[in-house]
Amino acid sequence: MWRVFCCDIEMEFNCSCMRMESFGIPCEHIVCVLVHEDIEEFSRSLVLPRRTKIAKVGLQNAEEDAAQKELVNDADSVRDDAQVNASGAGLATNDLGHSMPRDPRK
Repeated sequence: MWRVFCCDIEMEFNCSCMRMESFGIPCEHIVCVLVHEDIEEFSRSLVLPRRTKIAKVGLQNAEEDAAQKELVNDADSVRDDAQVNASGAGLATNDLGHSMPRDPRK
């Protein structure tokens, strides 16, 4: 026997089987209560944020943040290389005219 707890005001549902809390999917017990109460839409408490369109936006923002950090790190690296070049140490030119690292000064 399972118990479904329903808060009409906040439209929150919990079941003693704990499937929603464990897997993020409403159980058949909650669905039976929704049908019995003639509720035609899932409440927000039954839809996890990771299963919404907002999750995709959040993922894109996280990817953009990571890309921005990588650009900043690349810019720092270029600046550091420029400082090494200005000091006269760090890079040499090979036969093809490409820059190559040199041994550090002792």
